[in-house]
Amino acid sequence: MKSSLKVLMVGNSFSLSCRTYLPDIVKSLPDCELKLEIAYIGGCSLKRHIQEYETSQQNPDHRPYTDIADRPASLPELLKRDRWDIVSIQQASPVSWQPATYEPWAEQLIGLIRETNPQAEIIVQQTWSYNAGDVRINTLQDEWGLDQTGMFSCLDAAYRKLARQYGFRVVPTGLAVQLTRKDSPRQLPRMDEEMKKSLVYPAALPETEDAAGTCRYKDSDNGKVLCVDTIHLNRYGQYLQGCVWAGFLFGISPEAITFDPAELTDKARLAKYRAAAAQALREYRS
Repeated sequence: MKSSLKVLMVGNSFSLSCRTYLPDIVKSLPDCELKLEIAYIGGCSLKRHIQEYETSQQNPDHRPYTDIADRPASLPELLKRDRWDIVSIQQASPVSWQPATYEPWAEQLIGLIRETNPQAEIIVQQTWSYNAGDVRINTLQDEWGLDQTGMFSCLDAAYRKLARQYGFRVVPTGLAVQLTRKDSPRQLPRMDEEMKKSLVYPAALPETEDAAGTCRYKDSDNGKVLCVDTIHLNRYGQYLQGCVWAGFLFGISPEAITFDPAELTDKARLAKYRAAAAQALREYRS
């Protein structure tokens, strides 16, 4: 593998979280360099990427994306910002488990990438299923008719179909997250409105050992307010994601990664996550 890579992630918050630890992980690897850029819109689906691209082509002042430095940008601008070695794509998480939402927009986005960066390898980031505390997937009777495992199974199948159709490699972030759940880490309880109303500062908050999900109080003008996130990776999960990506990009085993963020104090958990990242990279086959 190349020791120096330029990578553009065309995605949403599930790619934005790579910027937390991936750059520092790569810096800790001998002879490895990474230029990372992110085309970010929160919750952006494949369909919306195409819509925003078309609008920006008609109006160059339309810059709905945020780049890795939190500056406004357009997708045409970001695709042409450098000669990218790798460009990644992914689906928005709420529809990631629905194969019918991928096309024809994936094909159109792939065409735009190939037109502007014919030299780039296009890859797919497999995203993950939510913390079991999310009310859409908590039980089979909930909104989506899926539990956590069911959501993963469906999104896994959808991403595999996409990868096989175009011959793309897959960054198995979702599989790595799922592997960390094998020993049944503590999940959040069902975070419905009744549960949220019961959590008023300074009441003790439920905790999760899952890679996805956080529950905390944050400061506001009205004092401490509850902040619940059942879908995004928490800091440990972002470390896991960084390990998967570093291993994928540079062909190294994540178990060889020595970078341990000082703020992540559970070193046994970090070792477990490095092992899960390595296992996901070994076992994933599209």
